[in-house]
Amino acid sequence: MPSSHTHPTYRRRGSTLLLTMIFLALFTTLALSFTAATDMNFRQANSYRSAAEAQLAAESGAEFVLAALQRMIIPVEQAEADLLGSVHHYLAADLNGTATLGGEAVTYDGTVIRLPTVTLGSQGRAFRAEIDADAMGQLRLTVYGTARHAQRAVRMLLDAENTTTPVFDFGIASKGRIIIGGDGSVLGANLRSEAAVLSATYSNPEAVYISGSCTVDGDIYTANPDSYVTIKGKPTVAGTSSPSQMEDHIHVGMGEPVFPEVDTAPFEALATNTLDTATTNIDGDLVLENVRIPAGTNPTFSGNVIIRGVLFIEQPNNVRFSGNADIIGTIATEDPGDWAFQQNAIAFSGNVDSYGVEALPDEPQFQTLRTLPGSMLLAPGFAVTMTGSSSTINGAIAADKFTISGNAGGRVYGPIIVYGDTELEILGSARIEIDRSSDCGVPSGFKLPVKLVAVQGTYVEPS
Repeated sequence: MPSSHTHPTYRRRGSTLLLTMIFLALFTTLALSFTAATDMNFRQANSYRSAAEAQLAAESGAEFVLAALQRMIIPVEQAEADLLGSVHHYLAADLNGTATLGGEAVTYDGTVIRLPTVTLGSQGRAFRAEIDADAMGQLRLTVYGTARHAQRAVRMLLDAENTTTPVFDFGIASKGRIIIGGDGSVLGANLRSEAAVLSATYSNPEAVYISGSCTVDGDIYTANPDSYVTIKGKPTVAGTSSPSQMEDHIHVGMGEPVFPEVDTAPFEALATNTLDTATTNIDGDLVLENVRIPAGTNPTFSGNVIIRGVLFIEQPNNVRFSGNADIIGTIATEDPGDWAFQQNAIAFSGNVDSYGVEALPDEPQFQTLRTLPGSMLLAPGFAVTMTGSSSTINGAIAADKFTISGNAGGRVYGPIIVYGDTELEILGSARIEIDRSSDCGVPSGFKLPVKLVAVQGTYVEPS
């Protein structure tokens, strides 16, 4: 009987080796796939991170540029003539050569304002910016942010917005020294605050001088932090004659406010008739309706004068009203420039009463003027003197020098604003009672400077 024995299992060992090789290949493939997927995820994560950092750089750049635009105060005339060029001028003055720009400059080619690349930290982030006008002429800001190889952009429209100013909050505001003496008074018709007084001089440390037995209903303010207020005699300020209590109503160093520009062009256009002294008896009673006084006329109106509509005075001129003057409308002047008031003056020595443009009849020659309320006398570059009496001044007064004395004065429905760094004087028994109860906001003939702001709802992220 043949003996039994076991044969070697070569086939099983070969199968095991084959399975091992298959699994090894499978695991290797999985490992390579996992490595590739991990690398892809890593690359995607870096890409997302770079994109997010580029977006953040663009947004940071937009905030930087908007802050610089907020610091700009652009005069109206410049903004109206060339807004984009004006923006470049003020941005360049603010930023050129600074460390933020790396010593470089803001450029302008007549079409686009360009801010050079600004580096943000040491992580490879940066931004650059452009300001141009769209097809409708509205300015737009585009900021490009970069981080490594990623770039993102933000864009928004910009609007020229009028600034605000506290000047209109005062009964009297002057760029020069203010002198109130004798029995003179500055009163508030409804509230003491209507008679607040501001001196914005920086050339004379004594910004306000008050003496005698005068009365100032409102608080006293100065712009210059190094200025002071002198009080002598027994005046009353903000309802008190106690020196210690007056101190609570004297505010030194509020900072220099923006004084609005005076623009008399809209009124000049309405003066369609010309005063001819060769044919006009200016010593008699007159009715002047939308009249222009030519340069160098230097008239003295000694009779009773009724001014209806606009009286426009060219420069140089010295115009005197020694008789009664009833003003139903606005007196405006051509601006001779700074320190020209020695050759340009308007003097009222008789009785003056003024009525607003709303008192004009609804007739064709007054229709445009009736839409320009709030101002009685706009005399940039002129000295204005009042020594007669008046009961009502219906509107704002603007001049380069202002003096009121004797028994002159009355109720003034608007502020008195003086643009020359000269002395504003209220002397004798002069009385100014400020009434802002019919305040119409910014009076006609005044223009506030502009600044650029982002237009809400226009923010986009262009691709």
